[in-house]
Amino acid sequence: MPRESIEAVLERHARRIVSLPGVVGVGEGEADGRTCIMVYVVEKTATAIGRIPTDLEGWPVVVRKSGGIRALTDEH
Repeated sequence: MPRESIEAVLERHARRIVSLPGVVGVGEGEADGRTCIMVYVVEKTATAIGRIPTDLEGWPVVVRKSGGIRALTDEH
């Protein structure tokens, strides 16, 4: 059972996780009816998954393929 809120754990670890090759985002999510830390990757490869922890301070980590993500702009 995690001792700290998922928000506090994400705040401490998000920058490090997002800096991993292939990772494009991280946030709070839900998988199998449980709150978890979601890590979004361009491609779900063994190399990418191998660098991402399965647990962060008691919170489960789930890896999801999202593909590339780019910022939207107001320009048309």
